[in-house]
Amino acid sequence: MSDPLSSYYRTKEIYVKLPSGGRWYKNPPKLTADGEIGVYPMSVKDELLLKIPDTLYNGEALYEVIQSIAPDIADPYEVVVPDVEVLLLAAKVGQHSGELNIAGTCPSCQKQSQYAIELKNLLARVKELQEHPLEVELENGLQITFKPNSLASVNAGAVKTTESVRLAAAINEGMDPQQAKDIMRDSLEKTTAATLIVLADSISQIKTPDDVTVTDMDSITKWLSNTDAKTMSIIKEHTSTLNTNGVQKEFTFTCTSCEEDFKAPIEYNPAFFFTHNYDNRMT
Repeated sequence: MSDPLSSYYRTKEIYVKLPSGGRWYKNPPKLTADGEIGVYPMSVKDELLLKIPDTLYNGEALYEVIQSIAPDIADPYEVVVPDVEVLLLAAKVGQHSGELNIAGTCPSCQKQSQYAIELKNLLARVKELQEHPLEVELENGLQITFKPNSLASVNAGAVKTTESVRLAAAINEGMDPQQAKDIMRDSLEKTTAATLIVLADSISQIKTPDDVTVTDMDSITKWLSNTDAKTMSIIKEHTSTLNTNGVQKEFTFTCTSCEEDFKAPIEYNPAFFFTHNYDNRMT
């Protein structure tokens, strides 16, 4: 027997362009003829998932939520970083009158007020990443082709970073010096591993001067662990550029008290931003 309420289930309330344009996915998302993807509003379960610390810590909550709000993405583990915020913001359009409510303090009179941002307007200004691969040639002749990070790699790196911080925090004044040294070494190794995970994932291939193309992740990771600080800095810079999604990060507000205009940046962070009913403080 069919469910008489099935026709009243949530539907795709908004269609948005992904900053990635659907590129860099092994299984490309199903896009409309206009290159957009339909996004469902968050369910009650989705909202609850983003409030559970453990699932946010290992990233599982985000994977489940993305699968729920964007089923046209075959594998949520393939979602690239620039697309994440856009998908989550789109899933909130049908709630809270489609507005993002921000708690901000005027720097002139110190008056704290609520300011509203129209989400549809915010999403309409998202820019698509360049179509052609970002390529850089190093001084040693290596040609590196970059790609945006996957959410999976960033989450894996974040887990290792958190573990390293916890290890370092375990050191106390009364601890045996050798034990403290071992803990610091383990902490450093986890921090290094976290960095390598993210950077290696941001490289799609490396071409040598003698025209050998390397795509093997292990080979790229070993090369990264044996390269110099200058090269690492260049790679980090380009990785950061490709992970930028064009979502507006700074806004101008007019104080409700003294009517002075002021600018403030906003942090879009799933672990905080999407678990506070849109009430976020400007950073």
